[in-house]
Order: sequence, then structure tokens, then C-alpha cells
Amino acid sequence: MPKKKTETQYSKNATNFNNDSLDFGMNIPEPKKRGRKPSAKKAAANDSGKTSADAAIEKISQEIEDAKAAAEKNKKKAAKNRASRAKGRKFEEMILRACETYKIMGRATINKVPEARRVIGRTGGRSSKMICVNDKKADPDFEGSVAPDGRCIVFDAKHTDKDRIQATALTENQRDVLELHLTCGAMCYVAVSFGFDRYFMIPYQIWRDMGHVFGRKYILPDDIQIQKYAIPWELTGEVDKKGDPIGIVWFLDKPEEPPELDPEIIQFAASLKTGDWFE
Repeated sequence: MPKKKTETQYSKNATNFNNDSLDFGMNIPEPKKRGRKPSAKKAAANDSGKTSADAAIEKISQEIEDAKAAAEKNKKKAAKNRASRAKGRKFEEMILRACETYKIMGRATINKVPEARRVIGRTGGRSSKMICVNDKKADPDFEGSVAPDGRCIVFDAKHTDKDRIQATALTENQRDVLELHLTCGAMCYVAVSFGFDRYFMIPYQIWRDMGHVFGRKYILPDDIQIQKYAIPWELTGEVDKKGDPIGIVWFLDKPEEPPELDPEIIQFAASLKTGDWFE
């Protein structure tokens, strides 16, 4: 007669215990789960307590922060460019005041070269403004002729607040134009302002051969080679709209005495600005 089983039968890998034992059923192995094994990325997310939604939100938040940082950087860059252009225009105005005096004296006729712009549209609205783009690459800033032989003069104006000016301050197109004028026998220069404190009228030949002349691709205001090209300047005693003092740069030479002019000459020179002489 077979022996009566007094103990409960368990799974193959489990240890048999009496029904009254506190460990009853504790050693039964868990059934295997079916399905694909989670990826390492998901496993890492699960291990850290993050869901895929949390990871996506974190990624979007980081992208927003990066976009804000880029916008702030571009804003600062745009403000810096505006300030640089404003200082460049101020230097050009100092030169133009000298041009007016030279014209009245009959010493030279030199004008600012207008930038070629093309209208591509309007902003619309009551205060509509034209939207323009540069139609071609910028040429040197000033062109004209100098008495008594009428020799052509062409030069570009460059301002810097740094302690040096790089050779790359002149664009490739400006260098090409100056080179062409130089080949034709014109006087070609680069007028340089260092911090509105020191000014030089540097011949283009020296600028072009900067690496050979200075042994480097930049010019310092204390370089011996350019001291003889320093040009005088002075304040007119007036102020502009912002309250800043107005200066004038004598890029050819400074008149020893204020010119005594015929009133008719002064009136004619003034009419050139208003266009009255066409009437």
C-alpha cells in the first residue's frame, strides 16, 4: 500500500514545506514575463524614476533656454554693431567738415561716396518706411580732386576703439577699388581714428604691404612708421544733438588762419547744399 502524502507538492525548483509553515509558498519562483527587453535608455530612465514624458519635457526646456541665450547673444551683437556704425558715421562727419572748408577755400573738392541701395519693399502702416538692401559691395568712403593739379584722391575712413587696427578692416572690394585708383595715379589712403584721440592718413601702399612694413597684419598708433602720417584735429566748440563735442579732422592740412572769403562765394557754397542755384 502506497505511503500517504502528508506534505503539499510544490513546483520543481521550490523547497517543500509543511502547510502549517510560515514560509509556505515563499520559495515558488515567479513566472517569466513575455515581451521585448526594455532599451538601455528606457531602463536608465526607469531606474532614475523618469518617464519618457519627463525626458521630453526636459529636452524641450533645454532647447528653450538655448534659444533664449542665442537671442540675447544676437541682441548684444546687434547693439554692438549699431554702436560701431554710429562711431564710424561720427568719424566721417569730422572729415566732411574739413571737406566743406577745403571746398570753400578752393583747396579740394571731395565728397562722400553714397552707398548703393535698392528698395525691396515698405513696412506699411501710417508711418511707412522703405526696406532697402545694399545693391553692391561698399566702395571706399571718399573721392574727389585736389588743387592745384586736380589730382584724384580716394580714401576710406576706419575707426576703432581698440589699441590696434587690423588689415581686415578694409574689405576685399575696397582694397580692389583702391588698387585700381592707385594704378591710375590717384592718391589713395586709409584715414584711421584711434578712439577719437589720434588720427592718421595712412597711404594705401603701406596698408597693402602691412605684413612687410610692420612684420604683422595690424597697426598700432605708436608705430614709428606711421608717425609722419599723423593728421591734426580740433574741436569746433559746438555740440551735437546728444551733447557730444563736435570735432573736425584736417586730413590734408590745417589752415593756418580762417579764410577771408567773399560773401558771394559763401552764398554760392551754401546754395550747393540747398539746390537754390538751379532756380
